[in-house]
Amino acid sequence: MTIPADPQPNERKFRFKDEWLVALVGTMPGVTPELIKRWRFQQKPYVAQALIDGDVLSFKEIAEVVKEAFRIDYVDLNPNEIDKNAAQILPEKLCREHNVLPVKVDSRMVWLAMANPLDQEAIQRVSWATSREVTPLFCPPGQLDRLVSETLRPDAMIYGLIEKLDQAVGVEQIKEEEQNEAALARVHAPVIKLVDAIIANAIKLRASDIHIEHDETSTLVRFRIDGLLKNIMVLPRFIGVGPVVSRIKIMSDLDVAERFRPQDGRAKVRVGGEEVALRVSVLPTRVGEKVVMRLLNEKSVQVSMATLGFMPSLLERFQALLMREQGILLVTGPTGSGKTTTLYAALNTRRGESVNIVTVEDPVEYRLSGVNQVQVNEKQGLTFAGVLRSVLRQDPDVLLVGEIRDQETANIAFQAAMTGHLVLSTLHTNDAIGAIPRLSNIGVEPFRVAAGLIGVTAQRLVRRVCPHCRFEAPIEELHPMVRAAQQRVYGTARHVKATGCAECGFTGYTGRLPIIEFLEITPEIRGMITIGKTADEIRSHALRTNALHTFDADALWHIAEGDTTAEEVIPYTEFERRRTPRSNTPRVSAEYVPELDANGVAKPSRVLLAVGDKTDRVRFNDILVEARFAVQIANDGAAALGILAQDPPDALVVTLKLPILDGRQVVHAARTVVGLVDMPIIVIAPAGSESETNDLLSQGVDDVLHEPIDASRFRARVTAVMRSRGLWSETEEVMRPLIPQDEAERLVEFRLSGAAIESPPEERFDKISRMAQRMFTVPFAGISFVEGDRQWFKSRQGLPIPDSTRDHSFCGHAINGDDIFVVEDAVLDPRFAENPLVLGEPHIRFYAAQPVKGPGGHNVGTLCIMDKAPREFGDEDVESLRDLGEMVEKELRAKDRKKPVAPPD
Repeated sequence: MTIPADPQPNERKFRFKDEWLVALVGTMPGVTPELIKRWRFQQKPYVAQALIDGDVLSFKEIAEVVKEAFRIDYVDLNPNEIDKNAAQILPEKLCREHNVLPVKVDSRMVWLAMANPLDQEAIQRVSWATSREVTPLFCPPGQLDRLVSETLRPDAMIYGLIEKLDQAVGVEQIKEEEQNEAALARVHAPVIKLVDAIIANAIKLRASDIHIEHDETSTLVRFRIDGLLKNIMVLPRFIGVGPVVSRIKIMSDLDVAERFRPQDGRAKVRVGGEEVALRVSVLPTRVGEKVVMRLLNEKSVQVSMATLGFMPSLLERFQALLMREQGILLVTGPTGSGKTTTLYAALNTRRGESVNIVTVEDPVEYRLSGVNQVQVNEKQGLTFAGVLRSVLRQDPDVLLVGEIRDQETANIAFQAAMTGHLVLSTLHTNDAIGAIPRLSNIGVEPFRVAAGLIGVTAQRLVRRVCPHCRFEAPIEELHPMVRAAQQRVYGTARHVKATGCAECGFTGYTGRLPIIEFLEITPEIRGMITIGKTADEIRSHALRTNALHTFDADALWHIAEGDTTAEEVIPYTEFERRRTPRSNTPRVSAEYVPELDANGVAKPSRVLLAVGDKTDRVRFNDILVEARFAVQIANDGAAALGILAQDPPDALVVTLKLPILDGRQVVHAARTVVGLVDMPIIVIAPAGSESETNDLLSQGVDDVLHEPIDASRFRARVTAVMRSRGLWSETEEVMRPLIPQDEAERLVEFRLSGAAIESPPEERFDKISRMAQRMFTVPFAGISFVEGDRQWFKSRQGLPIPDSTRDHSFCGHAINGDDIFVVEDAVLDPRFAENPLVLGEPHIRFYAAQPVKGPGGHNVGTLCIMDKAPREFGDEDVESLRDLGEMVEKELRAKDRKKPVAPPD
């Protein structure tokens, strides 16, 4: 190739990612300035790979030079040698950004394959992300790039997500017609398996809905279980917003290419031999298409009225109305209150050979044998009113109208109810009495309401106490208003609670039951409706004549029977004045980001500490509280699972030795039974059990610590796990000094400059630091240098403390710029919250430093002055310190260099 005589601008500016290597290999056989110039012009990313590809040097020859200069080992890897658990300890973005890959990990160390082993920013970020020391391993850049792509490819990541879901049964889609092969080809097998695993896990956890929603960086999967939304797992956005949504669209026969309008579809799957229908809704949002899948198990509607949980006396009254030949019976309540299930159970009561039942629904959610079901489709002209007119010509005995929405539908339904048909329907009202004014508002005349209406039920769903772990609770713990009401009605009080067990996912509840308000339309009430009496007047009369069974009465009976708890029913009763319908405001599990307090400040992350030993429990609690975590305590495994199910924390710290349920059982139940797939878990294992680390990691644990536990390491590891999940504060990031872009070349300059950097303190440098001490009348002065993540003093006056790490050292921040670095009061600066000079003796509060350049022009350290008291630093002080800094640089350029020596251990 011809080398241009006048290099192009891009050549002059281009730097290799391993630019530092040029100085090390420049004198080796075959390496010429012309080759380096050519590779710059070609913009080769790594000079190491260019040397290997050009057969100039072998990787081993290059690696030996690096090892001799920096004592960094090298590694030649193949995919089978990579520890899967180690590879998953870092975020994919970090690995790809720096071309690194963890190949081995233990409780204290992570071995990191690196294309650029002097990339200090990468080493520091990995150390922060894992809270482990990093051992860099030099790896051929081209080989490492292939390994990163292979190990972190989307398919591999998806299989890792599938393992978290613990799919125990297969999912088979039941195809009603052939699917579009071209669309199907867009979705790979791993994504199909992931969606199947999500559906199977939802069915296993008794979820009614699956929510898939996105933000700018991720996709959140949530399940609605017993009416409450619960966070299940977080997917990478590139997997969730595209492949997962596309797979669901294909399953439900929706347009994969259409992303800007809402779509609704249906699918059917067979899970463990059981058929489950899916009603799919796709809604375009600002950050992607939100998907909600309603799980419709047809077995759930093959129920009788007796199994719904109605109070016996109420059930008898309700069934008497169902046996009438004509009239309209309404079921009211908000969306998700179980109205459809109640109506289907009512149809099962009337279903038989001699009865013609027709339903008009939008949509038809469940198939009912022996029932003629009609789907409303307003786009095709099939409205409720239009279909009803046709249905009345089909000689129905019982007619179910999915919902009374308008005047026309209402009038036709009431006309049918007055001409020999029993009509069942739903209406959206808060209570049973409210149905009467609601019908009037729609436009139904009072005389029609009075003539056709025979009864109204209103209902809400509450969670049913788990029968496997419930127990008789002390009366004193019952809500005082509920206790007084029970004693007034039944002459005694009774209630139950539940501890939580595997059968109920450790929530204490399993399934739901309806709380019912029932109004029977008696002749007296019929007359009141006809003459236009108010709802309050009708309610007062119905209560006096026992025509109204209230929410309060129904709730009292269910509490006394041990079906549910007072806490569940109080929002729907008059036991407390404030009413907050739970169906409209479901409680959500732990948020993915920290909540804000009243002042807009992020609340501390919550950690559940499940430790059996009391001494360890107190010690770990103190460490976490000192680190500003909010700590919850569990003394045994059962208590831990109860907290995880009721109010999931941000992270779990658990010991293997626990009463009742041990640590492994807690981890397994948290991931599978409770469904906390994505919550960080740290296990504390006994000394000598290091061989179990990989086994624990494969079971879903995020990190393992082995006793004895060092306080700082414990705090750091918990912080690192939280940080990896995006739960850290911005303040912590500010404490971390940035790594200069020329860091690698700066380190090479250290090696090539000889003992001036690494030798013991010298008089020529002590002379300058003493001058600084006298000039500024400060008790402390020094000349310090930074290599990698270590800082040490070449000269120190009045400083008895040892060297410190770069992260929280003054020098680590000061060398990042060319101007003088000043901290007027370090106590108030969060960057130095862990600096030993600030925390302990001698309590440094003031610091000023002039960055010092080495012979090659890179910042290698600082000349600094320090004081115990805050102080100002004026322009004259700046000039004086700058002059002293130039004296240090002259000494560094002196010609009496020694040969490079290895860094101190």
